[in-house]
Amino acid sequence: MKGSTNRRKGHNFEREIAKVLREMGYREALTSRQASRLYDDCKLDIWGVPLNVQIKNVKVPQNPTTIIRQMKREVEQRLEPIEKRMDKPFVVIQKSNREVKVFVEMSLDDFKTYFEKKDSSD
Repeated sequence: MKGSTNRRKGHNFEREIAKVLREMGYREALTSRQASRLYDDCKLDIWGVPLNVQIKNVKVPQNPTTIIRQMKREVEQRLEPIEKRMDKPFVVIQKSNREVKVFVEMSLDDFKTYFEKKDSSD
């Protein structure tokens, strides 16, 4: 019981300090648990990479264009005011029972922007 009580007290204090910071003008201050849920709500499954990634393991492949459109809408509405992510490529990594391979799908524009070689003489 002592461990769970200490954990709860720690989480309560984190929320209290995040609230104080919001009141001080840091309107977007969140605890790490809230931020993690925010990423999940934006359909972002991998954190810490310069990509917006959604992972799918499904029976039937889903339309990546639809998935990316949903991701972009959620990131723009929920996450962009806190953390600039719209300039990062949106990627769907998908595996299905119908395919032997795993597919990585992104728009051609994102692909070109992310993988374009820069002239090293500049």
